[in-house]
Formats: sequence, structure tokens, C-alpha cells
Amino acid sequence: VMVAPGDRVKVIDLGLAAVAEATLLSVPGMALGTPYYMSPEQWRGAPDEGRDLRIDVYAAGVVLFELLAGRPPFQGLRPHELLHKHLNEAVPRLEPLRAGLPAALQAVVDRALAKAAGDRYASAGEMPVTAAASAITSRSRSRLSSARSRNSR
Repeated sequence: VMVAPGDRVKVIDLGLAAVAEATLLSVPGMALGTPYYMSPEQWRGAPDEGRDLRIDVYAAGVVLFELLAGRPPFQGLRPHELLHKHLNEAVPRLEPLRAGLPAALQAVVDRALAKAAGDRYASAGEMPVTAAASAITSRSRSRLSSARSRNSR
């Protein structure tokens, strides 16, 4: 994740940047991507599965989870461990990792990280992250105000 001029956030994958000029970026039956951020359909490498913006939505969901929890949703030391988790395990709950997050934010992460591409947002633009971020910011401001009030007594 990089911040571009004008405070625009860009998600980049330097691991694939070197391959960007190649004429063939995927081979049927071969997974291509950065393991922590790969969608289930990328892991499967199935040529008949629709590959569209929902792959990016999945990666954005991983980034959002990581920003909120301080770690990726699925962890493993080897690619086959990550493959199993991305394909089979439920998205971990954020609450034990970061108390006080709104339930609506977990719902955004859950939908972005849905195993079936058709269950995800069609594009990152559909993700209601702004509303969720607002809720976090409002809650943080409220806690800060309460703390200041207690300290000024």
C-alpha cells in the first residue's frame, strides 16, 4: 500500500510488477500472485472461473483486515497452508484482535473476503469503507473527549 500525491492510496504488488510486461500473465492450472492476498479463484488457477475486479476486492479486503487487526486474516509459513486457509477457513473475527470495532465493519470485511467471487462486492468502489471508517473515527473522537474530560477534573 502506498500513498500517492493528493493522499490517494494505491495498492500495488511489486512481486508481479516485474511480470507486467509479459504477454501471458496467467497459465491455466497455475496460481499467480502474492500468497497472503490471493483470492480463492487465483489459488485454484481455474481458467473457467471469472476473473474480474472481485479479485482486487478480495485483496482490498485482506488489506483492510490487516490495517484493522495488525496481521493478515490468514497466516501460514508455507504456501500450501495459505492455500488451505484461503479456500476453506472462515474469515477470523476482528473483535478479539481489536476491541470496539463496529459490527458493520466486520460485515464489510466478510463480504470482501467471501470465498465465492459472486458473493463479493462487484468492485472496490462498492465497498462502504468510508462509512465504517467514519464510525471508527467518531468512536475514537468520543473516547478521546471522554479521556480529556476525566483528566481535566
